[in-house]
Amino acid sequence: MPTELQCLRTQVEELEALAATFTEEGAVQFQTLEAEALKLAKEAVVGNAIPARSLPLLSGTIRIPGIHVQGGPLSLRFVLPTAYPLQCATLSVECSCSRSIHEELGQVVRRVAEDSEGAECLLLEVSELRDAAQTLHPKSGPSLVTESAQPFKDLGSSEYSDAAHRSTGHEVEIVRVVIWFHHIKSLQKRRFIVDRARSLGVTGYSKPGFPGVTFIYVTIVQLLV
Repeated sequence: MPTELQCLRTQVEELEALAATFTEEGAVQFQTLEAEALKLAKEAVVGNAIPARSLPLLSGTIRIPGIHVQGGPLSLRFVLPTAYPLQCATLSVECSCSRSIHEELGQVVRRVAEDSEGAECLLLEVSELRDAAQTLHPKSGPSLVTESAQPFKDLGSSEYSDAAHRSTGHEVEIVRVVIWFHHIKSLQKRRFIVDRARSLGVTGYSKPGFPGVTFIYVTIVQLLV
């Protein structure tokens, strides 16, 4: 059974993964007291000790980038209990939409939370909520693949452009590979995909959730002789 410190470490790592995944300004929001609570939690994790005084629960809001439902933004509000992820997070949908759509989106959030009990769920919640919003309200935003794909950050280089290599006697070939997963849910798996792509020098996108899809772009440069 994970200790309170282990649960807290998992929570901090998941929130850091959220911030790294949704880099748009205002996508992951913490009010002043929430930001202070996260700071205290990080200090406890770094110090490898829970303070004598109980830490406040971690909470915040994820504003889903690129998605608007009936003209308004779509957000996921979360509060993580001390025992999370062993205990389900308290989640709620925030959007200025009709009551029926709001209730259906809420049902999706509750279902994912129940199915994910015992594991981190916030990244999966965002992915499923995005899917549901576009299914229930097709004009809520751009296509799923375009908006929910997560770019491999800081990968690739503009120096490998066709024009650059043709002018210097190089031939460029771009290979595209699509890998289909039953799901991409684990934060460790998501980090591994990005780290491995970085080490191999490839670019692409990874869509978490059910199913999981990874798009890989490889630039092959050959010297013309």
